[in-house]
Amino acid sequence: MSYNPEIPRNRYDNYGDREWTRLEKDQFGMEATTWLMGTGVQDEEHYPVSSKHYIHMMRSTELDALLAPFPVRVLERSSAGLYTQAGDAALENARNDPEFWKLIVEREIEFTKLPGTLDAGMNLIYVVQKL
Repeated sequence: MSYNPEIPRNRYDNYGDREWTRLEKDQFGMEATTWLMGTGVQDEEHYPVSSKHYIHMMRSTELDALLAPFPVRVLERSSAGLYTQAGDAALENARNDPEFWKLIVEREIEFTKLPGTLDAGMNLIYVVQKL
């Protein structure tokens, strides 16, 4: 199955945020979605997208294990993009209110360091010191 960008665009336009919960399954099938959620690997075999943007998404525990054999110390762990999952319109509204935007940014920095949200953002950020 090849990737068709019109499928997510049309679905999102027609159904809004609630449609994203089924997007992966409908676009790539249940087997590929199970693969992605189980391995974190988005590869050509399971996700044949025209952009060839293939990645290995890691949980913080996997990144910790990857770094463990090396002479490094993790100084800081954080996620990024916790609030971006609210959607562009919500973020744009927040940006237009300087007082509220300041609060959003401060809380994102604070909350994304907590163990419960570390793996909930869009990206992991690690500050690592070579020993």
